[in-house]
Amino acid sequence: MSRLAFCLPAIVAACIAAGCSPTIRYPRLRHPGPAGYQRANAEAFDPYPLPDLGPPIDGGRPREFGIPRNEVERAQDFTIVQAARRGVVPTPAAAAVSAPNLSPAAATVPSAAPTFVPAAPSVPTYTPPAPVVTPTMPVTPSAPYGQPSIRY
Repeated sequence: MSRLAFCLPAIVAACIAAGCSPTIRYPRLRHPGPAGYQRANAEAFDPYPLPDLGPPIDGGRPREFGIPRNEVERAQDFTIVQAARRGVVPTPAAAAVSAPNLSPAAATVPSAAPTFVPAAPSVPTYTPPAPVVTPTMPVTPSAPYGQPSIRY
């Protein structure tokens, strides 16, 4: 009995956890919110059909939402919303910390360095190409290739 009492809640919890998507919100059963909130929500998550995804639908969008936002704005809002759902908060840039100086000391040139005198350019000598030798091959192969012919 104790095994059944342990397994049944574990199975139910596993089924519930596997079926819950993190992108699904809890429904607001009491009130959908003030008008400004509803409008902002409808602008962020446009539930109406988009004209760039298929043929235009006449009367598919209300008068206030006649022109949808362009694709770039929708993509930017999507990444912002996804970051907010993951809990990623943009942080201000940290103050730059200077790294310790790891470069070696400046190289010093001795005062008695020899002077460089460029020589006259040399002309490469001509090398004749190697002769091309073609090996002689038999006209007929010495071993049969492929399947031998079958004679009955």
